[in-house]
This record gives sequence, structure tokens and C-alpha cells, in this order.
Amino acid sequence: MREVMVKRLIGVVLVTLLLNGCMVEAISNSSLARNKDIDKAVEAYIAAGMHYLKDGDIGTAGRKFRKAYDLNPDSPDANNSLALFYSVDNEPEQVEKYYKKAIKARPDFSIARNNYASFLFDLQRYAEARDQLLEVTKDYNYSQRKQSLESLGYCYLRLNDDRNAEKYFLKALHRDARMGRSTLELAEIYFNRGSYPQAERYLANFDRLSAPNARHLWLAVRLQRILEDKNKLASFVLALKNIFPDSAEYKAYVESLLNLKPSSLKPSVVTQAPIKAAVPAPAQIIKPPAIEAAAPAPIQASTQTKKTAIRKAPKTK
Repeated sequence: MREVMVKRLIGVVLVTLLLNGCMVEAISNSSLARNKDIDKAVEAYIAAGMHYLKDGDIGTAGRKFRKAYDLNPDSPDANNSLALFYSVDNEPEQVEKYYKKAIKARPDFSIARNNYASFLFDLQRYAEARDQLLEVTKDYNYSQRKQSLESLGYCYLRLNDDRNAEKYFLKALHRDARMGRSTLELAEIYFNRGSYPQAERYLANFDRLSAPNARHLWLAVRLQRILEDKNKLASFVLALKNIFPDSAEYKAYVESLLNLKPSSLKPSVVTQAPIKAAVPAPAQIIKPPAIEAAAPAPIQASTQTKKTAIRKAPKTK
């Protein structure tokens, strides 16, 4: 009799466990479905926000990003998108807050790190920008890695470390030999170092890659004075005079003829700095172009799946 009762009790326990198991599984499946729905909603709000941001509707964009964030405050993409929004809205404390949250939530989030690096570069916090970009360039799957290598070169230039600047500009060109900004920077580095044949080679490469600008022509003039090629010198002088007569570089050239010390100059025509921000489809946002020949690069905003570019302007990219 007792044995029968024990068996019945075991049977009841087993049935209870099975029922509880079914309930747990049902709850888990329900939670999973709900989480998937939330993730989709977050993506949709971010995509909509990027669309409005592209169209210049900042207020609506901000509301969409905030809805994405409210659905999942730990979403790296939602935090990255809010940081981009506050960049446009010029609220640096909020920008930094949300970039840090995005990176903390996903340490290998190269898009957010690159965007954060651009933000730091704008604030002239070059060492911090460098540290972020060093992490980004370890990600060989990052679609904008070559631009991040170039951006690292600019960080090192600002830190007066031309050896490392050279290293990363060369790495960028190894990834893509058509990168005009890195080419011109290397020409200037070699010129300043007294490596004139190398400087001439990179200037010649730049001529093939890009339209002339005042900075490039003035560098070529100074180089040909040293190399004493009168024909090339005359050609570059003529181009500088005819194309950029009002530039600081042409003024420096005229002053040099009078044996005056050229004014310190910021190139009036320069290669531009790409700072992109990847975003969930179908949005592309262009921010004002960059600065003086430099700035950290692709600054990207994204969701986990689709990406497009956004352009951000460093103040000195």
C-alpha cells in the first residue's frame, strides 16, 4: 500500500515538473519572440530617424532615436544613433555619454568607436582619438578600416609624431593606393624631412589622383626650387597663380619672392576628410565637409545589419 502511494506521489511530481517545464518553455519562447519584436522595432525607429536626419528634420529624427532607445536602453545601435543626433544638435556632453554607452555595450563596435574618435578629434583630444582608432584598426572586417588608418595618421600628425603618421598613411595606401589625402600628407612629411626624391614621387602620385589644390601646388613650388627643375617650377607657379590667386599659399609665394618670411598658413584648398557614420538602411546623411587636410574618418552609425555613410566635419577632420 505504501509502495503504491509512493509511486503515485512520484507520478504527481513528474507530471508537475513536466507541466512546469512546458510553462517555462512557453514563457521562454514568448520572451524570445518579444525580444525579437523589440529588436526589429529598434531597427525600424533608427532607420526612420536617419531618414528624417538626412532630410534635415532634426526634431523628428531625435524623437525616433529616443523611441528606439526607450525600447532598449542597452542597444549599442540606439546609443550610437543618439550620439549622432546630439552631434548634429551640438550637445557634446550627450554625444560623449551615448558613444561611451554604445562602446560599453559592444566593445567591438567599430562604427561607434570610429564615430567617437571623430568627436574627440574635433575637440582636439588627439591622444584619446588615437586610442579609439587603434582599436578600430584591429577590426579587419570593418568596412571603413582604410579611412581609419588614415585618420590615425592625422592623429599622430597632431601629436607631432611624424614617424607614426608616416606609418599609418602608408598602411592606408597599402589598402588603397588611390587615397589622395594620405598621398599628399606623405609628400609633405618627406619634404619636411629632407627626403626630396620621395616627396617628389608622392606629389607626382597626387597629381594623378586628384585635382590640384593650393596646398599641393605650393609644396610643389618649394620642392622644385630645391631640386632646381626650372620647367616644373614655372609650371607649378603658373598653376598656383592662375587657379588660386587669392589663396594664402599664393600670398606666401609672393612674399617668398621678396625674401619675406611666409605667413603661417592654413591651406585654403585642401583634401577633405571623410567622417562617415553608418546607419541602418536606407539613410545617408552628409554633414558639412572637413577642415584643413585632416580629420578622423569614417564616422559611422549603424544597426547590426545594414550600414550607410554619414559625413562629419572635424574642426582644426
